[in-house]
Amino acid sequence: MTSIILFGMTFIGSAIYSTTLTSWRTDAGKFGTALIDIGMIPIIISVILIGSGIYFIVTEMKGE
Repeated sequence: MTSIILFGMTFIGSAIYSTTLTSWRTDAGKFGTALIDIGMIPIIISVILIGSGIYFIVTEMKGE
């Protein structure tokens, strides 16, 4: 649950920050520039946590 909140809040923060940008430097546009400026560490952490959560759910379901 925490990983989904972290993932969502990172995207919300990027969206808010992208509205203040006057120029961008990537092919991804304003949003991509905002994600790079904010940092990709929260996205990477949340994807790892989501993956581990799915792994534990699947292994628990196979055990029954």
